[in-house]
Amino acid sequence: MGFEPEVLERIKFHKRSTIQKEITTLLPLLFGVGLCTAIIVVAMRQNRFWLYNMLLNVNETAARVVIAGLFLLIGLITLGTVFAKLRREKHPFEPAATYDEREFAGFRSALEGVAVASGKRMSHLLVLDIPAANAIAFDLRGEPAIGVTPELLAAHLDSAAKEAIMAHEMARIALGDYFLASSSARFEALARSLAVLFFLLAVVAVVVVNPLLLFLLIAEILIFSFVAVLLGVRKRSGEVQVHNAILADSLASQVTMNPAALREAIGFVDSYVRQAGPVSTTSGYPSHLFVPVQRSWGILQGLQVASPRQGQVSLQVTVSTDDDISNWEEQAAQARSAVGRRVENLQAIESGRASPLEEPLASEKRKTTAALAVTVAVVVALTLTLALPWEGKSRAWDFISTNWILEKVAKSRVETAERMTSSIPSYQESLEAMRTFLHAKSASGSLALTISEDVELSINATSVMALADITKSMNDNARSHYSSIRYYAPGEDYVEYSKLKTEEVDLENSYASAAKQFASEVERLFVINPPDAQAVAAALQAFEARRQEILPRLEVVRARAAELARELDLQ
Repeated sequence: MGFEPEVLERIKFHKRSTIQKEITTLLPLLFGVGLCTAIIVVAMRQNRFWLYNMLLNVNETAARVVIAGLFLLIGLITLGTVFAKLRREKHPFEPAATYDEREFAGFRSALEGVAVASGKRMSHLLVLDIPAANAIAFDLRGEPAIGVTPELLAAHLDSAAKEAIMAHEMARIALGDYFLASSSARFEALARSLAVLFFLLAVVAVVVVNPLLLFLLIAEILIFSFVAVLLGVRKRSGEVQVHNAILADSLASQVTMNPAALREAIGFVDSYVRQAGPVSTTSGYPSHLFVPVQRSWGILQGLQVASPRQGQVSLQVTVSTDDDISNWEEQAAQARSAVGRRVENLQAIESGRASPLEEPLASEKRKTTAALAVTVAVVVALTLTLALPWEGKSRAWDFISTNWILEKVAKSRVETAERMTSSIPSYQESLEAMRTFLHAKSASGSLALTISEDVELSINATSVMALADITKSMNDNARSHYSSIRYYAPGEDYVEYSKLKTEEVDLENSYASAAKQFASEVERLFVINPPDAQAVAAALQAFEARRQEILPRLEVVRARAAELARELDLQ
């Protein structure tokens, strides 16, 4: 006979619930990975990735190689972490070397009977080298299999107990809740890879884009952690594991029609588990055993367990801290509670009372659905907050993609540069006076100057040359500050502002150089009195041509720089 309709419905509900819980767990990780990736990509496109910009200033090819290497390293670390976990889980136990073959044949016969009664294909049966008497359903090269231990075979259980244990493990396989099941393995691998990737991308986003992102990412983690704790959405939480075990017991009882035998088998195996104590392992298989065992967090030494039926038990455990003992005691209390609930469920089935098998709990449905709904709502709300514009700009996105700390440094450097350029003494008055005088004299053709006029003109020329040197020196210092703005506060507007201010300084220096050259030529010409009128006119004309070339562009650059300064709040 196969499973009854209500049993099949319960199995479907269990699988749907598992998928919902997996989505609820993975969605925040997917959102975090997507958010960090978007921040990094946009930061690079908008010149906000200061590390890339600094490298780009040195060598474009080297910058691309370094950034590509950074992301390749992130990918390798992610894959390495996942593969290391899968490798540990893939071979958590080995086949037993020696065991009671007659008892093994009895378990095989019991498994055949359960397979026929449930209408399911018979799974592989193996003897595994696992501490103490126990059984486990697991994935063996893509196929479900069941393992029993030599100690369980040595216990010489009766046929009813063997059948009950095999029925429970077959129920685990029917539910898809067995060790390294394909769906479970994919979920755990994906969750681990997303968690590692999220952490690494978050570190990159925080370091090279905006340190204040740390608070946003912490807030996101806390929100989803609160939802997970409040609504119990952790797939591998203790409550879910107990529920799955109870459900598997109920299904097994439907198949064997002997809940009492399963109840006694649970109690018998539990006695072995308690005497065996904690198991030192990094694998997750202990939670999938017929009766789960405790995993140690400390250091186990000299752990030796013999069959309780022989009355020989030798247990020596050395732990590292008192916290380990407390942890074991807490696990032991949880394990006893889980076994008690399983026993109570089977007793209820024996007496004909309702069990969790008969109908999916309404509260469980509400809890699972509410958890998924809240998670989706939070993701949508955060996405809209980042995407929707406010006053014509996406303020939230601007905030998380801008490094406010470095931007503050950039503003300070702008202020320093402005102070430098504003403190330059003006040579314009003497330059203009000299130009006006020469213009008039050159136009009239009269360049016969008096001694006082010659001295005054010579003084003006000398002051123009001296002030031109001062201007160029201070402008060069300001230029280094303006050039660095794009690295301290990278962004399209900051990059443009930096380029404009450096161009402005270069144009001013060009103008100062032209003025110095003009003043030097005037001083040279007026050493001889009267000066050569044609040479003076040529010098004046050359300076005027250079002046008309520089000043219009300088006005445009200054106007655009002032506009950007207002937008960037740099004034």
